[in-house]
Amino acid sequence: MKKVKRQRLFRQMIGLFSLLFVTPFGSASDGWVKFTVTIKNGGTCQVYSGYENKQVDLGTVYANELSIAKHTAGEKDFDLWVEECGDLINETNKLKFVLMNTTNKPNLLAKGVLPNLETRTNKDGVGVQLLTKTGKPIEIKYNALPFPTETLVSSTNGNTLGAEAVTGQKHAFKLPLKARFYAITDGKNDKVGDVRAEVIFAAFYE
Repeated sequence: MKKVKRQRLFRQMIGLFSLLFVTPFGSASDGWVKFTVTIKNGGTCQVYSGYENKQVDLGTVYANELSIAKHTAGEKDFDLWVEECGDLINETNKLKFVLMNTTNKPNLLAKGVLPNLETRTNKDGVGVQLLTKTGKPIEIKYNALPFPTETLVSSTNGNTLGAEAVTGQKHAFKLPLKARFYAITDGKNDKVGDVRAEVIFAAFYE
């Protein structure tokens, strides 16, 4: 059973705005002080070149490795890389990572399991599970439209997900993850065939 997991990375522009403060100082004859201030909104990290449409090949496993529900096989490490996260952002606890899917299957997504997009016999029998580097399943958010928004995550989660600052590069971060096949049902007859899953990803900063 071979699975190629496609991961689409969503990108937005970072919004900036400026404010001008003119403050009288003393009497009219004493002069004045002018402040020019640039305030940066929280924005979206940019996807590192080459990671825009990342594919992860989980290779091949045997159906009997997935014959019992909740069993897993074929685990593989991979990472996501974002940069230009704002010139004030150097810490992972300022980041919000959103991983979402457009298939409304809450029981699977809550366990970090992405539904199989293939339409053959194994469509509902096996999926792909995402985990942190330490092996904790990552809850996948559901959104009907393929556009991740910051509101899908209520608080920063960079530290929780194990994000790492990229050495030698300012305001760039890697998110090391794992992916593996996940048996949704018992039995092996509904496991044979290709598996294809997809997660949509964005990183925001505060």
